[in-house]
Amino acid sequence: MSYSTLSIMIDSASKENHENSIQFSALTELGWSIVNILSKRIRKLCSLECMGKLSDFGFHIEVDDKRREFEVLVACYVSGLRISELAITEGAYSQACCLLRQEIESLTQLIHVFNDTRSNDRAPNIKVLERQLKDIYSLLTGVAHLISKEDLQNFSSLTYQHHPADRLTLPMLADCLPSFKKEYCDLLLAIRALTMICVLGVIDKYMARHFPLLAMTSGEVEELKKIYDLLCQSVPEISEHALRFELLF
Repeated sequence: MSYSTLSIMIDSASKENHENSIQFSALTELGWSIVNILSKRIRKLCSLECMGKLSDFGFHIEVDDKRREFEVLVACYVSGLRISELAITEGAYSQACCLLRQEIESLTQLIHVFNDTRSNDRAPNIKVLERQLKDIYSLLTGVAHLISKEDLQNFSSLTYQHHPADRLTLPMLADCLPSFKKEYCDLLLAIRALTMICVLGVIDKYMARHFPLLAMTSGEVEELKKIYDLLCQSVPEISEHALRFELLF
């Protein structure tokens, strides 16, 4: 069996998983709503028009090292959002755990920069996170480091639903194909959404400190709270690790 054949089969299975994720998981659309809010916040942060308005009100815009450091971290985080969504919806759950773990580390670094406690030569210290996020990070680490046997076995359980004829001739290859599992898809999409909301909270605090006129309005915060409440209702496992929304904004 050539690599190109394996690649074609994985690509086919990934596309089918992606379609199933869009069809059967409401959390994909919920994630898009959060990304839309995040996009608006970043546009405000980068908008020359907003910068002009701030100047009109007497604010002097400075690009110091701390601001540059914070905004570079935001850019690095945002640039990977699409990749983590694809990994989840295409059924690459163990790889998605690695990406989500890094997203939580991005959140951690943003908090450190905001608090002026970041160390350039050390990994981010998750002690600054709320207990619930620490628990989620530990679970993701177990999969990312290939420690959690139960989760790894569940992610890669034997399945021949894509190519039943391969059951006798290519059993190991069939096992290598990603398979859609709604419970894991929902859970990982919910972790991704929760992390995005937490990042939005840090960005809003940053903007409120440096650009008060650009802080989120009460209407925007209320819109995000509705999404947050829906997220907690949709995934019981996330509800167990949910933070009080008031701690974020």
